[in-house]
Amino acid sequence: MAPKPAPQPERESAPDPARAPALDPALAERARLAWRCRRGTRELDLLLQRWLQQGYAAASAPQRALFERLLELPDPQLVDYLLAGSVPTVPAWAELIEAIRDTPGALPVETAQALPPV
Repeated sequence: MAPKPAPQPERESAPDPARAPALDPALAERARLAWRCRRGTRELDLLLQRWLQQGYAAASAPQRALFERLLELPDPQLVDYLLAGSVPTVPAWAELIEAIRDTPGALPVETAQALPPV
């Protein structure tokens, strides 16, 4: 007589989406932006993530939209604006860049300028 196979543990079924707690859209948006703030350098990461944590909630809707557009820029352009002290010609961009640089705990421009180029 063949031995009986060992009983298999019951598999957990996939969670029922109807019973899952709804994810707050604002939290989902912040998580998405936090992921996009992760860049090629630690300095950019710190500047962008600190502004997201400290300034995003109080920002106007146009500033928030501009921040999302800012995250679409390539890293060298962000380095120029945020670390090298370049000033964008568009006033709204310049205002946002200044706000990000002025975030408490952000790198001073003098420190950023001493960093090696990317």
